[in-house]
Amino acid sequence: MDELVLRTVVIQFDGHVVEVFGAPVGEVVRHHVALLKPPDIGAADRRGRSRVVIGRASFSVGSDEMHQLGPLLDKISAAVGKARPGTG
Repeated sequence: MDELVLRTVVIQFDGHVVEVFGAPVGEVVRHHVALLKPPDIGAADRRGRSRVVIGRASFSVGSDEMHQLGPLLDKISAAVGKARPGTG
């Protein structure tokens, strides 16, 4: 199981199910990769923060967090592509 703890969000991924804790605040969002689109990463704003969307979970991360988050988003995208050929 992969787990990443960021400032305001915790993400767990077991290869099939993605859980995002704290986005939106206080809510847990859980999705199976077969029901997801690949994560969407917005361009950095003037403060260096990027909007990340994983299913119904939407949150903002700083450039330092994006460095940590990137490899996990790549794993999630690969699993989505494997579960839903043509989407990854």
